[in-house]
Amino acid sequence: MTAERAEQRYIALASLARRLTSARDPDELTAATAQALGDCEPATVRLWGMTADGLREVGRTAGATELPEIAALDLRRAATADRPTVGPEACLLMGVQADGVSFGVLEVHDLHDGEVVEAAAPLIACRLSMLANQGVSGVQLLPAAVADASDASSVIAGFARQAKRLLDHDRLSVYLVSHDGRAFERFAVATSTIVPGEGVLIPFEDVGLRHIVLNNRPIVSSDLGADPRLIGAEDRVIARAGFHGLLSVPLRHDGRPFGVLNFVSRKAGFYRQEDVPIAEQIADQIAAFVENLRLQQRMQGFVRQEASERERTRLVRDLYQAVAQAVPQISAAASEIERAAADDESPTSDNAVRIRDIAEQGLADMRRAIVDLDPPGLESGGLAEMIARALERFREQADCETDLRLDGDVSAVPGDVASTAYRVLQEALMNVRLHAAADEVTVQLNVDRGLVLTVEDDGIGFDTREAIHGEGLGLRHMRERTDTIGGFLTVQSDRRNGTAIRLNVPDMREARDGRTVIPRGPNGDEPQEGTLRVFVAEANVLLRGGMCRLIEAGGEMRVVGEADSREQLRGQLRQLHPDVVVLSTTLANGELERLVVEARKASPSTELLAVSHGDVGRDAELIEWGVTGVVHLPVDPQRLTEAVRAVACGTHVLGGPPDSGDQGRAEMLTGRERSILALVAVGQTNSQIGGTLFLATKTVERQVATIVRKLNAHNRAHAAAIGVARRIIEMPGESV
Repeated sequence: MTAERAEQRYIALASLARRLTSARDPDELTAATAQALGDCEPATVRLWGMTADGLREVGRTAGATELPEIAALDLRRAATADRPTVGPEACLLMGVQADGVSFGVLEVHDLHDGEVVEAAAPLIACRLSMLANQGVSGVQLLPAAVADASDASSVIAGFARQAKRLLDHDRLSVYLVSHDGRAFERFAVATSTIVPGEGVLIPFEDVGLRHIVLNNRPIVSSDLGADPRLIGAEDRVIARAGFHGLLSVPLRHDGRPFGVLNFVSRKAGFYRQEDVPIAEQIADQIAAFVENLRLQQRMQGFVRQEASERERTRLVRDLYQAVAQAVPQISAAASEIERAAADDESPTSDNAVRIRDIAEQGLADMRRAIVDLDPPGLESGGLAEMIARALERFREQADCETDLRLDGDVSAVPGDVASTAYRVLQEALMNVRLHAAADEVTVQLNVDRGLVLTVEDDGIGFDTREAIHGEGLGLRHMRERTDTIGGFLTVQSDRRNGTAIRLNVPDMREARDGRTVIPRGPNGDEPQEGTLRVFVAEANVLLRGGMCRLIEAGGEMRVVGEADSREQLRGQLRQLHPDVVVLSTTLANGELERLVVEARKASPSTELLAVSHGDVGRDAELIEWGVTGVVHLPVDPQRLTEAVRAVACGTHVLGGPPDSGDQGRAEMLTGRERSILALVAVGQTNSQIGGTLFLATKTVERQVATIVRKLNAHNRAHAAAIGVARRIIEMPGESV
């Protein structure tokens, strides 16, 4: 495979990951896929979703009215296959799979790169799963389990294979901060195998990479085994495995780090500071995808957990039916024995009574077990009542005092959150009864916009450091349940000082929607969709620095690179592929069209915003050559940042400065106005201009007045001088 093909494939995957984050329904998801997979025009794609009635179409490329019929058997085979299959009219059929589950089939026409479709399918699966769980897919999806389907590491490996062409590495890993902020979760490892002794959930203090999250800055290390910044136990495990060079960058959501992306080499000193922009580019492009994949895994965990609980409930109820039928027979037989032995002095009668009591007690215990499995009061807002009953049963079983404190409207807690809170309470009380040797348990429930449940005991406690490495099933189940609703579970304990387990759901509305709970800003503002990556190309160092500061001060934008020459521009665009290039026309050196074409070729997915230094009459040409927008100097900060945002969305920004009162700023002249201005410049009167252009003299007068106003000129002679100086018009013997 050529380097050009590898780069095109990487660009397609990165573009798809970025576009999918904003897809709000299957039609937008299909459109995003078509745009990312197409070369110049959108690819022809159709998306099939897995339902109870088989595979149904949920979206197709706009305008694709005549697509071939595909047999249901072919679709079912493709849905569970691990490689693309060929369908009618040589189309590619790829199962939309992620985390061991198939959500449907992606059908692509006229595409010659099957590997890019294979790598794109898990990204599409993640987004389709989220839309289905939010109820916006249009159909009720019924995902099917797939043997040997992609897990997180194999999905990340698809990116790693393409990213390796941009930034070589012997190991690529993703570590995410756990929901409670106390540990790193090893989310995925690609290119190399898992290192023996490497942890899955690693305490924060055991990983030197914590500095990247704490400072929100990359780290470049020539040798991670000898770097004083990387002295954690986990870092030593990686170093002992023969890895040395390290480049680690933060994965960000709304500018805030939630994990790290690590490029590791077996060669010491392999990475340099100049490699950081490339690594940050890759991290920015996959951050939203990683977050979506994590959420998708959470959704799948929730689905599996619910299926497991339904099956467990069914088994218990079947068992109850069997026992409920047997117990009356046992009781009746015991009563017969009791009556028959009434006059007998042997212990037979007493034994018969005990048999009957044990059978009836067993039936009562089973009834309570069924109630605990599916508490009827939760769905009707009875969380407080169910907690009170659980504490009453706990007091009977554990001979321990309890204290219940409620604050807020508990009846407003949604069913899924209430169920999770009740299950966490059950697990916590069971741990206290079996292990804590406590005299008192305090349960506190606070409900506002979110929910906080605290279960605290005065028992013997335990070592939480040991628990984080090898926690038991009870704690693990609590964490898994908490993750499914986007909450946080914290455990505080010391030996001989008791234990406090706290469930925190910051926003119950977000938990109901199945979204990841992201910390809010200092003013409680909602997080933005993402950060625009902007590249600034300007020869003047002061002007370039000023534009960089204005862009980064505008919010939601980050300058990822700068260039002061065409050579630097071409080289960095091939590596960085930013969202927008702010491109100064001073870099053209008389070759304006060539400058635009070179920039467009170096990064086809990037939008160009031209900053004109006096080329007022060439806006239409710039647009024709491939520029998305044009602004003219001088430009105020707000106009510049608004233009960058507009261009990033594909909106054309045309014309000169909008404010007629600012000196040196001119609106774009029409073709007729330029013709009139050229004749004014050669000395023709209004009457002569009218005769030359076949216009009435009054019309010429009005046009001249408009030209004077647009150019902020004092009079017609001044307007002509501005037109010549700024090369708005072409004079005889000159070439614009």
